[in-house]
Amino acid sequence: MNFTQPTNYAMEELLPIIARLSYKYTGGDSTSITYAQAQKLMASVLYCIQAGETAAANSLLPTETKRRPATDAYDYGLALITKKVQQALHLYQQILQNFNDYENYFLHSTIIDGMPEFFKWYDVNFAAHEDILMLDYPVLQDLTSLCGINKIYRYLQCIEQEQKFLAQMPPAFIRQTLAEYNPFYRDTPDNLVEIICRQLNLPQPAACFSKP
Repeated sequence: MNFTQPTNYAMEELLPIIARLSYKYTGGDSTSITYAQAQKLMASVLYCIQAGETAAANSLLPTETKRRPATDAYDYGLALITKKVQQALHLYQQILQNFNDYENYFLHSTIIDGMPEFFKWYDVNFAAHEDILMLDYPVLQDLTSLCGINKIYRYLQCIEQEQKFLAQMPPAFIRQTLAEYNPFYRDTPDNLVEIICRQLNLPQPAACFSKP
């Protein structure tokens, strides 16, 4: 997992949350849950709690610094994660309005084919820490420290910045420049902005590198 267990809560404080989720997951028969699924639920719980802790640490409100009971911390984090899913979906819909894959298979496959599957199958209740997609098209920022919706949201932000940068030039010119660099660019998992900047001796846009 790309996150650490919150140190503010002991295991006995987290077990009631796992029990609640297990009951919900099994439809009332929490005794039938496997050890692997219990581990998955714990990872999801820790992911949500950490989201809440991160938000509290970044907040200037004094009330956010107070220690919540574990169940409240989880519910708070879950609400934040749910909201971020909605924000990510809204951003994705905005990207689609003027999206251009420049005939690159990996960009098209990730954004057009893969991303809807993420929003279809992402499970905020039982697997909030999972990001599901392989994200075969590489962005310019290293996202290996992120997971779950945090990774997908940041990935989409990178794609948005790339699309804005590339849109400043005619699509035909972009395709021609890419083909001059690599005639097989359509079937190569390379970042398009990186190629364009290299071919035209342009500095890579800082927005594509902003920290997650």
